[in-house]
Amino acid sequence: MMPAIATSVAIVPYVGRSLPEGRHTEVLADIKRALIWTSGLALLITVPIGWIFADDVAGFFVKDTTMKMDTPGITSPLTLTALHILPLTAICAGPFLLLRPVFEAALKPRLGTIVSLLRFACLSIPLILIGSTLAPALGFDGLLGTIAGLGLAGLLASLATTLLAIRVITNSADQ
Repeated sequence: MMPAIATSVAIVPYVGRSLPEGRHTEVLADIKRALIWTSGLALLITVPIGWIFADDVAGFFVKDTTMKMDTPGITSPLTLTALHILPLTAICAGPFLLLRPVFEAALKPRLGTIVSLLRFACLSIPLILIGSTLAPALGFDGLLGTIAGLGLAGLLASLATTLLAIRVITNSADQ
């Protein structure tokens, strides 16, 4: 997700300079392009790591330190499943990471705080708790429910942030 985070740093001066100049259509087009590129890069980087190289990554991170032996051949199915799901949850959070700074750039820092609270307090915490509680009842490990809840929170927060950012940029054109 580093491309989204790095691009979000550049969004503040770009949007902050472009909106007062009246280049709203250009800003919307560039933000759309940034969303596509960062999502594409995330897909090209995180999905192969989570799917193609999952066994190697799991073997690197899951070591038995007491017996001093690597465990790539006996990596747990839970670890592999988590590695398969985590890239998708990261991609769901990408638009939130990319677009949240738009509010500061558009001189609406309160909205940036509100979407952050929405993501973490109103969505992440409850959905993680629901996922981790519901998963065992459905026959899954609680960790997978936690990851699913986090992914859903990221997706919903990204959707809300995207719609609100578009509205802020469009409304600044009317002013």
